Amino acid sequence: MGLALVQHLGPLQLVPCLGGRAFSVPAGLIPFRDVDTFFPTNPAPISRDSSLFSAVMGNTLEVESSHVCFILEADPTYADPWMDVFPSSNVERGLEKMFSIESLGIQDGEEISGYDQGMIRQFQESITFRDGKYHVQLPWHADKLDLVPSNHAITLHVLNRVVRRLEKKGLYQEYVNIFFQQQREGIIGEIQVDPQNFVDYVRVPHRPVFKTDPAATTKIRRVFNCSLKVGGSASLNEAAYSGVNMTGDMLDLLMSFRSNEFVLIADIRKAFLVVRLALEADKNKFCFFVKDGDRFRCFRYATLIFGFTSSPFILRSILKFHAAQYPFAECRVAMENQFYVDNLVVTESDPAKLVRLYSQVRKRL
Repeated sequence: MGLALVQHLGPLQLVPCLGGRAFSVPAGLIPFRDVDTFFPTNPAPISRDSSLFSAVMGNTLEVESSHVCFILEADPTYADPWMDVFPSSNVERGLEKMFSIESLGIQDGEEISGYDQGMIRQFQESITFRDGKYHVQLPWHADKLDLVPSNHAITLHVLNRVVRRLEKKGLYQEYVNIFFQQQREGIIGEIQVDPQNFVDYVRVPHRPVFKTDPAATTKIRRVFNCSLKVGGSASLNEAAYSGVNMTGDMLDLLMSFRSNEFVLIADIRKAFLVVRLALEADKNKFCFFVKDGDRFRCFRYATLIFGFTSSPFILRSILKFHAAQYPFAECRVAMENQFYVDNLVVTESDPAKLVRLYSQVRKRL
């Protein structure tokens, strides 16, 4: 409770309350401190004749059990730096939470639902390795996939706007050359679509993001808007299964930077583009237009793309799957647990070990 509210409560009297203390106001008591203070493991009995019992129980309301559980199992709200020093302390602990995904509304450590287990198992069974590349079948929510429109007209409109902006800067040819290079590498392929079959193909608008960092391996990144949503239709990202959280513990990573002297940071070059789509139907969901001179050409991706909600989950799953092929390799733990999307981050006090680890990971990837 902040001072902005306390100033309106009038005279306050501090009184004992269960295992802690509370402010006494005309309407009852306002307890403060952590939950465990008022719900101890072995609470002392309160006499029904006492004024405390009257104040606490006199104005009770009927509430749902879920509300009660929410109060009894309240989330931590601040950090307890003494948690590891005094493990028996039950003060609200927030340091771990402050760096965890629960603060974003994602529950880590929860049991995976039956639906998630089925989707993950179905995806893992689809992973195949041939011709030196991994091929996958994309995980979709079947009830939403049919609601994704072709987006033909709006994609053309977005492309025209991107072309005008880049041509003013003299950058469009550099941007479009990337697509032609990807065509030569087999990452994308040109398609001809009969207007009667437009409904079977989804067009995705794209735009450029230019990276000025000299260390960046990709200077121009093409970002696809898979979250495009028109009216009451579904977007590709809504229809896709985004997976469960598989990212390594960020708190452990931050602590390792303080406890070790050296760090290895590396990324997988064009990580998403090396994962191939096994089904023609999946490829048809990632079509796009490119303006070449005075004409528009339609292409589609045969790989994962940046901007698709399932891409990080799929890449992480493949990295774990690939690491399992080397059960006795020193680099297995790093490959399984120390990739953050496509970035490898490892800290060590022995630089020779980092050099050896880098060589092993590079060789296996």
